[in-house]
Amino acid sequence: MISKSLLITISILLILVSFPGGEFPLLVCIAVAPALIATASLNPIQSALALGVWAWIWWLAALGWAIPSLAIFSESSAFISILSITLACFTLAIPYALSGFLIAYFRLWKSSLSLLQIPLCFAILISLFSTVLPAAPVNALFEYPILLQWADIGGLPILLFFYFIFNTSIASIFIHKKDRAYITIVMLIFIPMMVLSYGQYKLSEEAKTNTTKITFGYIQPLAHSEDKLSHLISQTHKLKQVSEQLELVIWPEVPVDFSWYDNQYERYRIRKLAQEIDAHLIILSGFHYANNINAEGGHYNSATFISNNGSRLAEYRKQKLVPIFEYLPFKNYLSPFFPSARNYIAGIEPILFNYKDRSLAPLICYEVLFSDLVKPYVDDGADIIINPGNDGWFGRVGALSHLSLALLRTIEYRIPLIRVNNSGVSTVINHKGEILFDTLSMLDTQMEKSFSLEIAKGEHTFFYQYGSILNLLGILLFCLSLLFKRDKVTLRTDH
Repeated sequence: MISKSLLITISILLILVSFPGGEFPLLVCIAVAPALIATASLNPIQSALALGVWAWIWWLAALGWAIPSLAIFSESSAFISILSITLACFTLAIPYALSGFLIAYFRLWKSSLSLLQIPLCFAILISLFSTVLPAAPVNALFEYPILLQWADIGGLPILLFFYFIFNTSIASIFIHKKDRAYITIVMLIFIPMMVLSYGQYKLSEEAKTNTTKITFGYIQPLAHSEDKLSHLISQTHKLKQVSEQLELVIWPEVPVDFSWYDNQYERYRIRKLAQEIDAHLIILSGFHYANNINAEGGHYNSATFISNNGSRLAEYRKQKLVPIFEYLPFKNYLSPFFPSARNYIAGIEPILFNYKDRSLAPLICYEVLFSDLVKPYVDDGADIIINPGNDGWFGRVGALSHLSLALLRTIEYRIPLIRVNNSGVSTVINHKGEILFDTLSMLDTQMEKSFSLEIAKGEHTFFYQYGSILNLLGILLFCLSLLFKRDKVTLRTDH
């Protein structure tokens, strides 16, 4: 029991030191193997509990930054914030617990297909339970895009599949010892070679020639709730002084209380700004009342596209709201515990911002984490993602975690992303998942950046066209393999 506990502890430590913001990101490549070794001989209930608690602990440690953020944002007590994040981490741990149960129940470590069945089990269940936070240890590899290029084939699920094949193979060496040594060694060589060779192939592809050049600028204002619209306008003028060729300026999501829609004078000031700098603007208005009168009817978190003559061209209303931070589930019961929870209303459709002959897909903050929100934009012809946000509440680990999750969208759909954040990290990620460091503004710094991008027309990747079919095929193959395995187990029991 001591050795099993030690292995699980080692696994947790490996994950924590390799998560975004950690010192040793590549250690995540072997982080799950000790936990698999520790649970291989347990019965189904024990295995489920062990892997469930294992995942729950590292999720708690990885998301610890959310506890003070939630307390400040919603004015909830420390106890309620801790309880809320603890419950959220419990739900994130469920697929790992279910995987542990199924692996033990169907005796998958004894199966001749264990090196495929166990990774499939984890990949399927983690993907199915990723409705609140589509994340996994593999996201820690965001600094190494060569390892993530398969996302344009199968998205996060295929990355999880390869990741767990590698960890399952490592664990198999200790579990099976000399048995199956040949196939295990083959897997440990073949999987890295396949991942690296495809990664190198995609990263070395030549740039497309049919592109449109746009000169963007963004401000990273490090704004606080006591700041005014003047703060943002002043910094935008400063940006214009840096780049006379500025065509389109992006503001992040900020806690500044202003409104394009519900304050006529502030609308005039923003129009005047667009005219003075002779550039289009993408701004996130501080509030937009749903009833155009007051906050009683709720309000939208919206991005507004404004022309260089000050006219409104389009508005996108955020569709995927952050639970508790932006809306309160079961409001009648929970409102006493979260007195300052926001009352945002979700938008219902994607809206493209068209500039020159290119289409920009606005996805506000948390939305960029979800591949299914990007796909409708690609359906409509999106060529680049614009992702304004505010990670000032979440600190360094939260901001880098957010960046690591956003990066996968650029590979899945092969379109670049401009991420503009109130407090950082702000940057451009190209269609290969590479961070363009000359566009980068680090955390907790006030910055203005301008840069020119050659934007190609978006392409339809294999993941875009067949990703859902590939996922369904994986589920079908796994279920069929379990039925076959269960029949064999039953026959052995009958004997």
